[in-house]
Amino acid sequence: MGEDKLLMRLPNGELLVERPAGALASVCGTCCSVRRAQAPAFVPEGFEDLLDVEPGGGPLAGVVSAVKHARTPWVLVVGGDMPALDGRFLRAFMDLAEREPHFALMVGGRRLEPLPLALPMALANEVIQRFQLGERTLRRAVPASRLRLAEPHQLPVHGERAPWL
Repeated sequence: MGEDKLLMRLPNGELLVERPAGALASVCGTCCSVRRAQAPAFVPEGFEDLLDVEPGGGPLAGVVSAVKHARTPWVLVVGGDMPALDGRFLRAFMDLAEREPHFALMVGGRRLEPLPLALPMALANEVIQRFQLGERTLRRAVPASRLRLAEPHQLPVHGERAPWL
């Protein structure tokens, strides 16, 4: 592609990254944008700019950076390339997550979707330890015994397309 896809313009002129950032900001009091050191430093307004804890560490490096920086009971992780996310969906997702504060939440259904991810700080050390031991995938970063799945029918979907597709 040759360019950072997050900086691509949508038909309405908005940057791709601005939609999920806006949805996240509508639900969370503190937001950060995690990026690779060599990535352009576009940071949505009101977001803190964080670097991956390990260059080339994949999405899990970004999650670990956010977890290490967090001062809240939960870390809600979304991808910058998820323009179908909206605040209503994320609020419903967090409402489901907060019912079981010792379990992480991902979307289930036909297949496990790694994002969005609601990660309680109660699991932070386990996720960091798995990363330090070499794990690089979000799907395996949370122990299966500490993971709950939200079924798609439990969450409001805007339009016909689910936000994780």
